[in-house]
Amino acid sequence: MNSKIYILLPVHNRVDITKQFVKCLIRQTYTNYHLILIDDGSKDDTVKVVTSLIQNLTVIKGKGNWWWAGSLQQGYKWIKNNVNNKNDIVLIMNDDTSFDENYLSEVQNLIKEDTLMIGIEKGMQSNIEGYNTYFLENKEFVLTGNSDLINCMSSKGLFMSVGTFIEIGGFYPKLIPHYLSDIEFTYRAFRKGYKLVKCKDILINNNEETTGVKKISEPSRIKYVKMMFSKKNMNYPPIPYFFFILLWCPFPYKIKKIYKLIKKVAGEIVFLK
Repeated sequence: MNSKIYILLPVHNRVDITKQFVKCLIRQTYTNYHLILIDDGSKDDTVKVVTSLIQNLTVIKGKGNWWWAGSLQQGYKWIKNNVNNKNDIVLIMNDDTSFDENYLSEVQNLIKEDTLMIGIEKGMQSNIEGYNTYFLENKEFVLTGNSDLINCMSSKGLFMSVGTFIEIGGFYPKLIPHYLSDIEFTYRAFRKGYKLVKCKDILINNNEETTGVKKISEPSRIKYVKMMFSKKNMNYPPIPYFFFILLWCPFPYKIKKIYKLIKKVAGEIVFLK
């Protein structure tokens, strides 16, 4: 198989980081790919630099209000309207990842029908963990090393066939604009009967300085409220998590989980200074 790989790459004001990603891309031994650069209102020279380095490229430009899910929704619409071969491949990437020259070749070789697949971080081959929501056991997201229990994953390096991507559907940027949007998408795929697989033979490097969780130590009440309701909040952002519960939590647990979420946020706000 010589499938074309369509790479969805949301970017925003990180020209140097994006440039390093593109340099990894142009070193690939597998060259049948097309980059979809989804530039969400960058004010730097991201588009200019990328277009100077690569030709097999489409640029989709936003105004800075798409965030992750909105950017990927734009990519979804482009794929749906422009790609006819359902056996081609969609690869969702973060620009703060790096990979060796055989990365796309390995993606093309390992792709399976009706499956969403993702690589793992270098050095973690012996610890292939994914997430399970364990809704029926009234728990939250739990790491699991059992591949048969994985029912949601990150979208960093996530790949699938074009047909699978279109069948799963797009994203919900108005409800879940950034964090949790990848969890919602992959969990929806799982619910539709698609298998989720983490591939130990496909490796990427993460930039820990740009992907690490940043916490505010002992914030004031005002800072905490702003943090909790910011789209940049990585720690169970309450509004997106609320909509995730509404969309996918089984009915017997839906009300209980919403109550626990409200109680948690309200309790933490009350006890801050």
